[in-house]
Amino acid sequence: MTNFIRFIWEERENRRDLIAALVTSVALIIVFKLFYPYPNMVIDSYFYLRAAADNANVALWPVGYSKFLRVIILLFHSTTALVCIQYLLLELACLFFYFTVTYFWRLKDWLMSILFLFLFVNPLFLYSCNFIMSDSLFLTLSILWITLLMWIVKSPKAYMMWIHALLLLCAFTVRNNALFYPVIGALAFLLSPQKLWKKVAGIALQIAVIAGFVIYTSNQMAVETGIKLFTPFTGWKMANNALYMYGHQYQKDTSQVPDRFVALDQIVRFYFNKMEPVDNLLDYDAFSGGSFYMFRFNSPLVHYMQVQVKKDVYFIDLKYSAQVASLYSEYGQYLIKKDPIAFIKYFIYPDAIRYMYPPMESLSSLHAFSLRDDDLSDLARKWLKINTLRVSPYLINLRAAMLSPFPLIVCLTQVLFLIGLAGFLLVKGIRRSDRSLNKCLLLVVSYCVLDFCFSVTTASMILRYLLFILVLKFTFSLVFIDYYMRRLKPDKN
Repeated sequence: MTNFIRFIWEERENRRDLIAALVTSVALIIVFKLFYPYPNMVIDSYFYLRAAADNANVALWPVGYSKFLRVIILLFHSTTALVCIQYLLLELACLFFYFTVTYFWRLKDWLMSILFLFLFVNPLFLYSCNFIMSDSLFLTLSILWITLLMWIVKSPKAYMMWIHALLLLCAFTVRNNALFYPVIGALAFLLSPQKLWKKVAGIALQIAVIAGFVIYTSNQMAVETGIKLFTPFTGWKMANNALYMYGHQYQKDTSQVPDRFVALDQIVRFYFNKMEPVDNLLDYDAFSGGSFYMFRFNSPLVHYMQVQVKKDVYFIDLKYSAQVASLYSEYGQYLIKKDPIAFIKYFIYPDAIRYMYPPMESLSSLHAFSLRDDDLSDLARKWLKINTLRVSPYLINLRAAMLSPFPLIVCLTQVLFLIGLAGFLLVKGIRRSDRSLNKCLLLVVSYCVLDFCFSVTTASMILRYLLFILVLKFTFSLVFIDYYMRRLKPDKN
């Protein structure tokens, strides 16, 4: 790392980039907050805030961001400080990533200029950091994590194993998407040029850290709800995803469900018969961005829970949602296993399209600029010391204009990355390029494959979930372009 620090500071161009990135980042966030003095909040924001105010150790969402939120608010008593810290942490992570790419591969100057602008003059990052949401923190941790894995693959040091375990734990406490991160971490240790016992130790440490967190969280969930499970969210999401398929298929299915599902299945069938048509994942203006049957007040999943607990409760009520989570998980799995082809047709296929061309969701929501009219807003006013989120219509329209190209940018980046990767393999770039590039590329491709499989089968893709994949694929598309320009020579004949 000493040589890396010298590389950044002692080489004039890199020192210039460092200073330019820091000055640009500080200037942009100052100007941004002059125009947008209030944070943006959607329904998720209030749940994070409530967990922060209660200092909760478990919640429907991982509590890492709520803990972060609590620390910043108690220290600075300012949402402006929160947004600025979120943005500056992200840009510092981008600096580490940017100079690592430069140090390892030294791309052509104009390509590095494009990457610089993408990482440090990106309106998507500014508006994302202005939300009281876990997205920016998870992006920061993911960038630090993948960059550290590149170092482990190319030039490992003993302390990196411990930092990796810490970053992995932090990411896992912020978002469940980190569930497959240990697989990529294990691959990085296996590819690293170090002794076998060190590889095994690095893999074992990450497993121990994640297992410890899962056990701790499960025990805390048992204390809070009386049900020992890691999170109720998984069970609800499984059933939610299955209903996107079942709503199209239930009339054709005359088979008897297992006894434990009879009451739930009756409510689900009644809902689709009498209430509403099946939510369309390809309707980008949909109510809940792919979680319709978890959040909608008249959802059959919510209705069944209310019947069971005999109270007017909703998905966000942890104690009650935990009581039905295991049943919902089993019910969802039962429906999917019974007709996997239909599940692919009605959930995985449309979600794959969303993965390639994602909906804007909260990044285009007008509700993000106004406080709610319920007890959740009372908590926000009290804890955040704010009475409004309003800005001028011009600034709302400016956000729309700045962010509207990004679904297309995501799509083009994904296509460019796939073309670049295919070309790299076809021209036998693996044989011609540096081994460290091949290892890092294997790491990135493995991450992309696992992220796609995990996302389209479990999540419902929206733009803010694809920030990290956008950073990775955009960067390595530039790496491919640089490779072609430097290494491919035309046939003299």
